[in-house]
Amino acid sequence: MREAGAAAVIFAETRVDSPTGNAVGSAGAIKDQKGQAPELFPLPVLSIGKSDGAFVKAQLAQGPVKVLINLEYSLVPGRAVNVVGELPGDGSTGEYIIIGGHYDSWFNGAIDNLGSQASLIEMARFCAGIPQEKRSRTIIFASLFGHEVGNEAMGHAAFVERHADTLDKIACFLNVDGSGSWGWEEKDDTGEIVPTGLDDKSGIFATSWALSALAREAVFPQAKGPWGEYPLNSFVADLAGPLAQAGFPTLLLISKHIYYHSPLDTLDRIDPDQVYRRTLMNVAIVKGLLDSPTGYYIGVDTNPSRKLKEGEKRLADLSPQSMPKNPLPWMDGAPEDLSFQVIPARVRVFSPVIMWPGFWRSDDILLPDSIEWRFGNLFGGAKKIATGTMYLLPGRKKITMTVTDGKGRTTSVSREITVTW
Repeated sequence: MREAGAAAVIFAETRVDSPTGNAVGSAGAIKDQKGQAPELFPLPVLSIGKSDGAFVKAQLAQGPVKVLINLEYSLVPGRAVNVVGELPGDGSTGEYIIIGGHYDSWFNGAIDNLGSQASLIEMARFCAGIPQEKRSRTIIFASLFGHEVGNEAMGHAAFVERHADTLDKIACFLNVDGSGSWGWEEKDDTGEIVPTGLDDKSGIFATSWALSALAREAVFPQAKGPWGEYPLNSFVADLAGPLAQAGFPTLLLISKHIYYHSPLDTLDRIDPDQVYRRTLMNVAIVKGLLDSPTGYYIGVDTNPSRKLKEGEKRLADLSPQSMPKNPLPWMDGAPEDLSFQVIPARVRVFSPVIMWPGFWRSDDILLPDSIEWRFGNLFGGAKKIATGTMYLLPGRKKITMTVTDGKGRTTSVSREITVTW
């Protein structure tokens, strides 16, 4: 870009009428800087809200535009470290359970991730009330600063490095992130964002079906909104980078409403009851981990970075077909209220297109293949919760999403898009 004459980059948000925050640049380079170099990208980068972006685009349609931006910011020194506490176990298994999440945030950071930090504190309080002789694993609580970025004192890499001698003894890293919020969704491609009146859609991310089964049992009695399960080893949020690469079992229950990473991620968009119910889910998972046979969740783990010891064999994992069903289905009848999103709004030939479900109501937690897509192009479709495609020819195209519930009932919804050169 710089070689082409660009002086700066302005990102116009397509969904939220607010600036948002995201690091721009190579994830590997950012991690390698270890928090020492502030320059993440060779050009100044700024995000602007949807309406501001629409105004600039309208002006550009009439010719070159000169943009004057008055940006006020402060850059001050500070001290940030990982905060780690430990509850010793009874020594019977020699294993560890780690419960952790980040406490750094963009802007106000209510859903991402301060609500989860409140949950983490209450989980520590609860676990401290379990007598040591009934704690079969040592429980480590980790409040981490810096995500994948960090230095020798903070961040995921620092945490992994300081616990290198326990990596093969970790039964699970239970990531506490996005612990419940109200749901808001864009109505198709109208640009209107409306409340769903329910918890935001949530996902289960695990490195074994055994952990997924444990999570499902925990979610069923507490959920008040749509839930889906992503393919094993889909490392998102905190789990990407050093935590996944450490090779231990990981599990994450997560919700991220449409306003996260923006100044609109405020406390009024989450409710104490939502955080409380997510805390109960995670507490149920911890209880299940404490009650499990020695070595079980380590043995069945499928994390591709896991290194087996000499002579060690993997244990047989569960299968998607053996996942527990919701004992009290959340609704009767086939799935309802289906909607999905397509990014970008203006689709061009040979450019990538991403699509994912915006909302749905179903009787159970959707499995990874419970959503089928038809793209209306030569590539056909795919069976996964979020997917993407590319169009080789311009014209009107119909995209269809079909959702299958726990009893095999299906419902479909379609949208037409225009693909241009």
